[in-house]
Formats: sequence, C-alpha cells, structure tokens
Amino acid sequence: MVVNQSSQSVYSAEAVQQILQRAMAYGDRGQFTADQLGEMAAELGIAADTLQQATQDWQGESAAVAQADQVKRDRRRRYRAEVATYAGVNALLIGINIATAGAITWAIYPLLGWGIGLCLGPCKAKANPFKLIAQDAGRGEGCGQTRAWTISE
Repeated sequence: MVVNQSSQSVYSAEAVQQILQRAMAYGDRGQFTADQLGEMAAELGIAADTLQQATQDWQGESAAVAQADQVKRDRRRRYRAEVATYAGVNALLIGINIATAGAITWAIYPLLGWGIGLCLGPCKAKANPFKLIAQDAGRGEGCGQTRAWTISE
C-alpha cells in the first residue's frame, strides 16, 4: 500500500515484501549467497543482528516443515504396510474358513473388526503433523513397542 504518491513514495513493509517477491519472480535469480542477502539487508536498513535472527528463525521453521513432511511420509508408508498385512491375513483367514466350513462364517468378524480400525487410521494422519512430531521424536519402533497417538486441535 502506497502511503505517499510523491517522488519519495513511502511503502508499508507488507507492500515492500510483495513488490520484492514479484520482482524476484520476474527475474531468473532463484538463489542468493549469504553475502548477497547481507548486502540486500544493509541496503534496506536492516541491522546485521536482525538479519541473523530472522535467518535462524527461517532455518528453524524450514527444519520443522521438513520434519513434518518426513512424519507424513512415514505414516503413509506404515499405513500401506498395514493395508497389505490386513489383506494378506484376511485372505488367509477366509481361505481357511471356506476350506473348513464351506462358506464364510467366522472369518467375517476379524475382517470387519480389523477393517474398522484400519479405516480409522487416516483420521489420525490428518492431525496437524507439527503437534505430532514431539510424539514421534525419541520413540523407537521395535518389537513390542506401541505408538500412542493423540489428536489435539
């Protein structure tokens, strides 16, 4: 938003950010060195310590986003493995049931019970991954270890 339309126009911080983002998008430059970033900040009157703090904040946020993406990928992989196990075990149970009883009688119960639990699995995957990272950190997944999930808004 332009505050003053004279030759010395004054722009809000939000307007400056939007203009610079558009200008960078128009150009071919996609990457800058730390020195170039420092020069740009100096030209804009941003103190070096302020730039350093902003850079550290950005790096922390980028790491958190990368970790959240990894958590999502791991959940999808585990869910696919659960579906494959579900299909294999229930196919075996149905085969045993048909071979012994001639029809599907008791095998429907584990099929339905496990299937309901399997269908509810994606509900926990839709939870905010940033809130679940702390639960994933430091927990190994080995024999006999279970994972307790909580969903909080």
